[in-house]
Formats: sequence, C-alpha cells, structure tokens
Amino acid sequence: MNGGIAQETLFSPAAPSENEGLAALKTHFPECFDKNGVFLPEKLAESLNAGGVRTAKEFYSLNWLGKSYAKVLRDVPPKTLLAEDTAHNRQPENENSGHLLIKGDNLEVLKHLKNAYKEAVKMIYIDPPYNTGSDGFVYQDDRKFTPEQLAELGGMDLDEARRVLDFTAKKSNSHSAWLTFMYPRLYIARQLLRDDGVIFISIDDNEQAQLKLLCDEVFGEENFVNAVSVNMKNIAGASGGGEDKRLKKNVETLLIYTKSYEQFSGFKNVYSYIEIGELIETYRQEGKSWKYTSVLIDAGDEAYIGSTVDGDGNEIKIFQRTNYCIKSVSETSKLENISEIEVYRKYSKKIFQTAMPQSSIRPRVMNKIAELNISGDLFSIKYVPKTGRNKGIIYEQFYKGEAFRLFTWLKDVSEEIDGNLYKKEMLGTYLDFVAETKNLTKEGGVPYPNGKKPMRLIKQLVQMSTNEDDLILDFFAGSGTTAHSVMQFNAEEKSNRKFILVQLPESLDEALKKTPGEAKKSLQNLVDILDEVGRPHFISEVTAERLIRSAVKIRQDFPDFNGDLGFKIFETVPDFRAAADADFDPSQADLPLLQDAALSEGDLHTLLTTWRVYDGQRPSENVQAIDLAGFPATLCGKHLYLLHTGFHSGSVKALIECLDNDEAFTPERIVLYGANMDSAMQRELAQAVESYANKKSLNISVLARY
Repeated sequence: MNGGIAQETLFSPAAPSENEGLAALKTHFPECFDKNGVFLPEKLAESLNAGGVRTAKEFYSLNWLGKSYAKVLRDVPPKTLLAEDTAHNRQPENENSGHLLIKGDNLEVLKHLKNAYKEAVKMIYIDPPYNTGSDGFVYQDDRKFTPEQLAELGGMDLDEARRVLDFTAKKSNSHSAWLTFMYPRLYIARQLLRDDGVIFISIDDNEQAQLKLLCDEVFGEENFVNAVSVNMKNIAGASGGGEDKRLKKNVETLLIYTKSYEQFSGFKNVYSYIEIGELIETYRQEGKSWKYTSVLIDAGDEAYIGSTVDGDGNEIKIFQRTNYCIKSVSETSKLENISEIEVYRKYSKKIFQTAMPQSSIRPRVMNKIAELNISGDLFSIKYVPKTGRNKGIIYEQFYKGEAFRLFTWLKDVSEEIDGNLYKKEMLGTYLDFVAETKNLTKEGGVPYPNGKKPMRLIKQLVQMSTNEDDLILDFFAGSGTTAHSVMQFNAEEKSNRKFILVQLPESLDEALKKTPGEAKKSLQNLVDILDEVGRPHFISEVTAERLIRSAVKIRQDFPDFNGDLGFKIFETVPDFRAAADADFDPSQADLPLLQDAALSEGDLHTLLTTWRVYDGQRPSENVQAIDLAGFPATLCGKHLYLLHTGFHSGSVKALIECLDNDEAFTPERIVLYGANMDSAMQRELAQAVESYANKKSLNISVLARY
C-alpha cells in the first residue's frame, strides 16, 4: 500500500497468472501446498482417500510433445493491448451495437475477454484449420522463452524444454503442433461458456480423432454430446477424384460438447424440411407408400354420448360423429378441378392417415362405447393431455371403423412456409448441406475461397441451441458466416442474439504469392473487393466487409426489422513499452508493463479499453466521460479511470463533490495510471477518498497501475 493506494502491474509478459484450478485447490485443500506454494499431489491423494474417494496412479490421457508448453501458453497473460476502432464504432449504426468483431490472434483475444465474458457465452461455433497439409496451417509462435524459463514455467526438465522450443520454432504442422495450437484456445473457450452452454467444432478426418480426445480432456468426456456427420459434397462420376487409394471425402464431422451435461437442457426440436410434392414424387419413384391420402372435408355433427377417464382419473369426453365427409386426396382433386398439390395446400390441416396406436386411452374409449352399446363409424374424444406437444390444452382425436383406427394428422408433421407445405422430420446425427454448397461463394457478397460454411448450417445450430438475447462466439471467424447467420436469424425471428467474432488479420498479399491456379483468382477477387471499398488486404477486413454488406441486404429484405445490424471493431496491438524485452523474469507480477508515461490520446484510449475489459466490462458497452475540474476521467460500470496527466487538488475536490451530489455516480474502484500521477497527488487522492468512504460507510478502493 502507498498512502491507501494499492499497486498493480498489468500483464507481465512472461509469468503466468495463477491457474484457476490451482487457485481452487488452494482454497479447498490448503494442506496440499508447502510453505512456498508448491502443490503436493500425494497430499491431495491422501486427503481424498481419507474421505473415501479412490484415486489411481495410472489413468487414460492424451499426451504429445508440447503439451506442457500448451499449458504455459494457456496461463501466461496476453502480451498485447486491446484497441478500439473509434472511427468505425462511432458511426450511428454501430455506436450502440452489442455485436463485436475483434481483429487479432484468437488466443490473445480470448485472454483479453476472460474476465468480461466468463461463463456468459451460450454457443460457440468454430471452424479451425483442419491441418490437411494444404490448408496453410503451420504452428507459429513468437513467445521468447529460454529453456531455463520454460522449464520453470512448465514444470519440465531442461532437455524437454529444449525439444519443445526447437519444435515450436520450426513452423510445424504435425499433430503435436496442431494440438499445442488448439489446447489453450479450447481451454479458455470453456471458461467463457455458460454452464448450459454448448460448443460446435467443425473438423475433418485429419485431426478428428485427436480433437475428440483433446475435447474429452478439456471439457470432460462426460460432457460429450454428439459427433454429427455433415455431408458437404456429392460423389459423382467413376474416377477417384484425386483421393488416391482412399474413398472420396464428402463428409465432415461436427463435434458437440457442453460445459455441463447436467446443466445442459438439450437441443430444441430442429427439423429437416422437404416440400410435399417433391416428397410424394420421391416416394412414387422409390415405390414407397405415401399414407397421408385422406381429407376430412367436413367433421360433421358431434353428439356427446358419455365419458371415461385416463390413467390419472382425468375425464375423457366421447362424441359420436354424423353427417361427416371424408374423401381421398385424388377424389378431392378431381371434384374441385385442382392439382393434388393444391389439395395438400388447401386442406393441409384436414389431411390424415389412420393408425393403430399403442395407447392406454384408445381401449378405454372402445370399452366405454361398447358398454353404452352404441354403434357408429366415426367417434371423437376431447381431453387435456398431461404430457406431449398438446400438454395442458383441450385436444381432439378421431377414431374410425370397427378397429377404431386413430387419425394422425399431416399438420402435426408438416409446416407451411411461404405458401408451400413441407414435411418435417427430426434431425439426427447426419446433416446434408450439399445443396447449399453449390452457391456458397455468393453468400454474404464476398467470394471467400476456402472453408466457407453454409449459413443454413449455422442458423440451424443457432436455432437449436440458443434463446432470445443469448451470446454466440466464433473465434475462427473467416468470412463472417456465423455473424451473418445470427443477424439473418434475428431478422427472421425478431430476436436479439449477439455475436462476437475473432479473426486474425492474415495478409491476402502474402497468400497471393503462395497460391496457384483458380484459388489465386478467388483471392484476387477478394483483394479487388477490398480495393473498391478502400480496406487493407487482410482476411479480417473481408470479415468486416461481409458484415456491412449483409446488414444492407437484411435491411432491404426485412424493412420492418429494427434490431441490431451494426457491429463494433476492436483489435489487439503491441504494448507501449519503449523496447521489447528480450529476456523475461518469471518472478515478475502476474498481470503488458507500461513504462513510457508520454502516451498519445489514442494510446491512453487503448490503455483504457484494455483495463476496463480486464476489469470485467464488455468492450461493446459505452463509457461515460466525467469532468473533474478540467481533468477528463472516464466512468465504466463501477470503475472510474484517471489516466491523463494534470490531475490536481481541484480534481480531488470535484471527485468528492460528484460522489456526494450524484446518486448515480457510485464507483467502487478508482483506477489511475501511476506514471501520470506523482506520489504526492496519489496520496492526496487516496486520503480524500478514504475519508469520504468512511464517513458514508462506503467501500471505495483506489488502485495505481503501471
């Protein structure tokens, strides 16, 4: 403490922050650490065994060269700052947007977002590099550790540390390199998920097996939900299609994990759709029998004849039907001189087939009618189901003939969309998106060359796993399909889901130099589009341009939609140190070190953005300027930031007056940039705040950061 002010150095560039799991162990098992804070696993085993919990020395696990290093990368703080694109964000359509596009290495970005979005994300979708050997993935790492430092940070011997550093310097695309790349990203992604949240990961068979094992470790094997096969390509012709001796690939895998299977409520019913006319024609060609061929033109008159009860004793009213009219679809078509498809559209709610259900209600109804000694060809019942889709409402069922066959309605398995009738079927673990891939390059108005996913796939995932106001994250954003899908879905459903996209600003110019043939033409098209709108040649700029074009199209298609179609842009930038450290000291404080006090206005704004997000405020949230006798302070949630030079005694007085006179002005912490406020003024500020807080019985802390 310094005159009532705590001191903090944010983001030491080498030392890891304390692992959250280790912190939890210290809280609950303090006896398992020695006086230097070293964890003693044998002590933990003793403690658990004493409580009747069995532990084993041997267990199944995934191991690879670089795993210890991946854990270091997981825990070391970010080596960048988070900057705001103020010119973009202050445009009217973006100023109040809750959507985010963040440009930067996604591991750095995820670390920046950890506090602001901990346990806040409902759905994550990622389409990471598949490591095919031709997708451009190589492991690149600019962290600079000596073998001695890495050995200490990673708990490994010097020989292993040297091997790891050698492998990370070679720009490898081995399985070990890919796992080292993916592990820390998935680990932090799990921290961002809500307990009922779910992550979808697209992958092909190059790394599918490794990814499954990795996710079992990161998310827990018990939280595995499904592995879905997604058909993305038709197999045509008799040639091998360039697959050598292997079968031609047409299916990718979508791995699904939840944060907590116990908390996960499951997916909402999502269906595949096929137009009725197309389905009937398919049945005819395949020799299948289409059952929905009867139309209840007129339900006739109903006469109450008596009641029975269901298994819980609830009343079931029984009616005899007379003067009804039932015709076949083909007969109705001829009588009304309309096509059979038009019959299905016109009578979609009255078309049925009959079935012999396994139901406890049907025999009760049959017995009651026999008891009443009433004959007839058509009966109906009304009751209130206790379960199922009609739970809690009065529901009507029809029975026909001596066998008492139950009417099952086409309306229960179909849906009318834009005037056409579609049969719907519950989705399973096979999804077919071949049709969508034919025009995939045109979606969003940007011809993204590789790996673009169809919007219908992402919209389907959004529909089945999220609700109103939920947050969706994609930290391998590519062309921005996830964001486009969320905005489109919001417009169609009049909802307010939010997205966060993260995309590395990869150079298209560099890619052009390495890319041959048709793929080069696609990349050149992207460059031409960016030139048209005056954007730099980076993939992240393609992402931004797609979001802008998508918003324009959605406004045209949904003129009555007043929801959020803007987005804010942030990016990671190097820290402001006068010189980059060549050597790190692992004993430094755990939070980039800012030594240069002569910062520009833009630098101070970047510092503010980094700090407020670290302190838990979401970057999409607006900030409030506070004038303290000419000194520009900034209020962000419950934090007041004092970053500029020129803080003086009059500013202290103005601060106390604001606290005293404005009930809405209630900061719980005052954070100052220590390099811009001398120690005497820091003490004066701390004493004034402490005196005021004591008088008002408030808890207000003052923190100096450097």
